[in-house]
Amino acid sequence: MSSSCNSITTYTIFLSVFFFSDCILVGSMFWGLWRHNKDAFNYYKAHITKLTATRLDLVFKIGSQYTRTYPRTESVLILDTIPKLKDISINSSVIAKSNIPERYRSGTVTHFPSETSVFVKFDDGKTKLVLFEDLRLVKRPRFCVNDI
Repeated sequence: MSSSCNSITTYTIFLSVFFFSDCILVGSMFWGLWRHNKDAFNYYKAHITKLTATRLDLVFKIGSQYTRTYPRTESVLILDTIPKLKDISINSSVIAKSNIPERYRSGTVTHFPSETSVFVKFDDGKTKLVLFEDLRLVKRPRFCVNDI
């Protein structure tokens, strides 16, 4: 196989992993933990800016001045995937859009009023009707490479 063909294959594999995987890579976007406040965890969209063998650096989409560094062992990222009805059940752990449009908060599903929405009881005790598009299951990504 020619070297240009190998380059195209490598590039295609990289794009597949980068855009369609649940892997943590520099440049990937997830919901990242900002902080625990009033008994609930607050998440904002975040880009991975740096990975080392022990650390993970994030910059939050709410402003480039908002950054966090976490140990790789901490579960601080949630996949940015809109769930399907079949994937959700009563007591599913979720994050959902809160009263601040760009912020999602932690909670659990309490019941299904329709096929496009659920009621979420946030960890701070408040309950809200949430459309699936404003909901993410607490599903953690994995590291694509362990020896960074």
